Amino acid sequence: MLETVLPGLLQGLTLAVVTAIGGALIKLYRKMTDEYTVLKDSQRQQIKSDIVTKYQEVSDRGYITPMELDVMCRSYESYQALGGNTYIDALVKQAKNMPIKGTPIPDGH
Repeated sequence: MLETVLPGLLQGLTLAVVTAIGGALIKLYRKMTDEYTVLKDSQRQQIKSDIVTKYQEVSDRGYITPMELDVMCRSYESYQALGGNTYIDALVKQAKNMPIKGTPIPDGH
């Protein structure tokens, strides 16, 4: 009798364990996805803030340095990769059209 009951019992236990592990993994995945979304949104907002602050500074000054423009453009690329919107597009475009003053960026930068 044990020989006929044992395989069914093991199969039932295996299914229960696999289901529990699968459920735990799905829950963990959802939590990590939610946290990733929050971190991504936070990083995008920080980059946006940095670009706006720098734009206001150089706009008030009337020119942008080559290094500031390079950093702004690199930040803008990251902002876009994180799903940024067109508000920053306009600021970066305006910054690119500002007079550029200062020491050029060395080759290989």
